[in-house]
Amino acid sequence: MPNPNQEKLSGLWISKTKSGDTYFSGSNDGFKYTIFKNGFKEKENQPDYVLYKQPIEPKEPSSDIPF
Repeated sequence: MPNPNQEKLSGLWISKTKSGDTYFSGSNDGFKYTIFKNGFKEKENQPDYVLYKQPIEPKEPSSDIPF
């Protein structure tokens, strides 16, 4: 259960990469969020997962206008 001072950023869906690795993804307020298992972890004090945030690029309107 979240704390009262926590803000919900996005819901997440479980997906698989082409190589079969599991990751989580979601989007909200113009941003895409992805969480991947840390494949570069070398020490116990390094994070198990890494969260990425990227802006969602607006889609350009199609120039194929039928007349």
